[in-house]
Amino acid sequence: MTMKVMPVVHARTFNLDFKTGKLLVAPDAFTEDDSLLIYNIAKESTRQREMAPIFGRYVIYGNESYAVVGRTVRFLDLYTACGREPKYCHVDKENGRTAYGFVGLMIPKETKTEPFVFSDDLLLDVYEQCIEDRWNEVAGETNAYETKKMGFIDVEVEPMTPQPDYPQLLSQTVSPIILEDSDELREQIIYHAMRKALNGESISLCTSVSALDGNTFSIITCKNASFKAKEVAKAIECIEHDPVDSKQTAKKSHVQTRRGDYERPPKKDIPAVERRSEQSWDDILSATTISNEGLKPFQPCFQKKNHDNFIEKGLVLGTVLGITFIVIELACHASPILIAVTGVYTVVVGGIEAKRIIDKFKS
Repeated sequence: MTMKVMPVVHARTFNLDFKTGKLLVAPDAFTEDDSLLIYNIAKESTRQREMAPIFGRYVIYGNESYAVVGRTVRFLDLYTACGREPKYCHVDKENGRTAYGFVGLMIPKETKTEPFVFSDDLLLDVYEQCIEDRWNEVAGETNAYETKKMGFIDVEVEPMTPQPDYPQLLSQTVSPIILEDSDELREQIIYHAMRKALNGESISLCTSVSALDGNTFSIITCKNASFKAKEVAKAIECIEHDPVDSKQTAKKSHVQTRRGDYERPPKKDIPAVERRSEQSWDDILSATTISNEGLKPFQPCFQKKNHDNFIEKGLVLGTVLGITFIVIELACHASPILIAVTGVYTVVVGGIEAKRIIDKFKS
């Protein structure tokens, strides 16, 4: 069936990077606030894109005025899936980095329609139609960094096969709702999420999410969903039981009740000195008391050792000098009396040093 939609594209061009705070293409019916809202949703869906499956991430958003449905993909994968010759899928240079982005359709609430399939061919047609006249823009050109506004275009879509009810999608008591990312459930989840969005209900969905930190979607799918849902619930409960400084608690634990990070809160009953992530080593060392009691008995020993070293060096030096003088005196035919005195000195000093060495071995 033919349906009138307005394209939404968040992507970069061959020469120019993404435009901060601006979509590449937006519906002409969008206000600046609408454009910024969808820009933030599209940008968030591209986080850790290398972890996304080859078909990308499905994104659905709805409010009382319109719905936006689309996918975040690597455009080379989209060309490959459609069996077409790649055109607008490498940036910076020929066969350069692979381009990626979000391609979607905006459907006003007045357009009464049922959930439809947004296929690879449909998204690629919309992408090429929007990017063709902007692909080779360079800095300095007029409107190079401006959002291109587009009106209604006609697209051919196929209705989705109706899916059985999904209770977790119909009772949003906790946000975000975290569902298992699997091939069996994906179509069912997308069907009911799109149905809600097309009916003017407030909803935001992103599939195949790899990181929960910074999440702003009300429904996400991911691997190990049951485990991560328990972690989020535990983190929210931790904040609710400590309302004194919930903002600071959320910052420390990287957990927020609605928007923001969802990670394990710090474990309780752990001494502060062991929570090294919260204290520097200087803080830990300054908080640690070291007793001097065990050092006192060693202080005389250190002083005695220094004194002994001095005497030992003197005796060794005296012995060496005595032997040296004897050799010199013998070579120079010195007086026998002088030789005898030097010999006695050397024997005495050498004997004392020898005794010290023997005593050391005995001790």
